[in-house]
Amino acid sequence: PSGPTAPRLMQRSQIAISAERGSDVHLTCSAQGSPPPQFSWYRDINGHSIPVEASSKIQFWGDLMQIKRVDGQDAGRYVCHASNQYGEERAETHLSVTSKLNARIQPRLQEVNSGESATMNCTVEGYPIESVEWLHDGVPVLTAQDNRIRLLAPLVLVVGSLGRRDKGMYQCLVRSDKENAQATAELQLGDTVPELQYTFIEQALRPGPPVSLRCSATGSPPPSFTWLLDGEPLSEIAHGH
Repeated sequence: PSGPTAPRLMQRSQIAISAERGSDVHLTCSAQGSPPPQFSWYRDINGHSIPVEASSKIQFWGDLMQIKRVDGQDAGRYVCHASNQYGEERAETHLSVTSKLNARIQPRLQEVNSGESATMNCTVEGYPIESVEWLHDGVPVLTAQDNRIRLLAPLVLVVGSLGRRDKGMYQCLVRSDKENAQATAELQLGDTVPELQYTFIEQALRPGPPVSLRCSATGSPPPSFTWLLDGEPLSEIAHGH
């Protein structure tokens, strides 16, 4: 008959598994020895090895540990110790937990006056999140090229000194290694500063014939027009601008 032996792992010493949020997970620590080894589990939390104890969520059956209804807080590094009086072996399991991504932007619709700032918050459910990208009318928002636009955090976009070019649809695109999620919100401009669309040029004319000058501008509310001659208001103006 064989004599006493230290525990020997019957599996790889490092294992990585991925589980969907809400599922039950089984971690194994297969080892043989004589006498049969005892099994204990530990979890690495902030660099500290913390014993894992049985609970309504965690149960043990010999070399097996079950975690019920896993969520993001259960992800991490678990270490099993298989030991008897002749030695010890350790097996690591790296558990990652995934959850379907879902994103939304608040507010979904906002109206902001010209020159003011708008803030958009992208709320994400699910994990892991590998990247976040903001788009304006389908074009990536480049904060490095426009100091009016900044990220307070990856999920919080601020657009300052609003102008006409800033209105439209904004998208928050969230990616993981398996899927993407996108949320959309609309930014509308309220009151805007008048902006000249058409002005007249300097002209040299002979006395006598009439002259027509045109001045066109847009704004919200629609701008009113005042004509001046050498700094003095003109009291009579033909119809139009």
